[in-house]
Amino acid sequence: MVLGIDIGNSNIVIGCIERGKISSVSRMATDASMSVCDCLASIMNIDGQKNILSAELEGVIISSVVRPLTSVVCEAVRRLTGHEPLTVNYSLRTGLDFSVESPEKLGCDRIANCAAAVSSYPLPAVVIDFGTATTISVIGSDSVFIGGIIAPGLKLSARVLSEGTSQLPPVDLYTPLSRCIGKNTQECMKSGIILGAAAMVDGILSRIENALEMPVCAIATGGLARLVVPHCMREMVLDENLLLRGLGIIYEMNKSK
Repeated sequence: MVLGIDIGNSNIVIGCIERGKISSVSRMATDASMSVCDCLASIMNIDGQKNILSAELEGVIISSVVRPLTSVVCEAVRRLTGHEPLTVNYSLRTGLDFSVESPEKLGCDRIANCAAAVSSYPLPAVVIDFGTATTISVIGSDSVFIGGIIAPGLKLSARVLSEGTSQLPPVDLYTPLSRCIGKNTQECMKSGIILGAAAMVDGILSRIENALEMPVCAIATGGLARLVVPHCMREMVLDENLLLRGLGIIYEMNKSK
């Protein structure tokens, strides 16, 4: 069993990975000011902490887009499990090649997502990760990461819309979207944010296919994906554990390094 940890801008996701299967997935809020002791306490309080301390734990792999927390979480996990965490970067074996400028700046979460996509889905493929930002990653038919698109995420859009105006209130994105044409301010905002994201993805996928001159397999993931995918006109796979499976794949490829 391998412990996979993804340090994102909004949440830290922790899950156990065994033979490609994901279990005991927990989330805790990202706090860039967290100390090692704070991190240890938070991990010990999550539902899956018994699995983390299991004697069957073989190793730990971490992806992080929050640099101040990377060393903190690594040290906390080192103390807790006795294992030296493997941290994701583009130079590891991932099953991918990179055809982008400055691949060292590519988000580790995108690398893990794409490693899982190459392993599990037909190529070319596009991974849409609905997180703090909505990231769209394009993988060619030869397993080459060829680039992508980054847009504001749903929660970020909702917050900016509310904070940047004098009369628009905060909006709850998690209640069901009942209709396209809103009948009150919050319905109008929710429709604009969720349906706007769905329409954006539909349109971008069409443009990517035009650029590649071939159809793509579209895979949606991330904490907010389930809010958007049902409203997309384009067929796509919803794979909420894509990143954790990618971490497991990368760990297996590099555990002897």
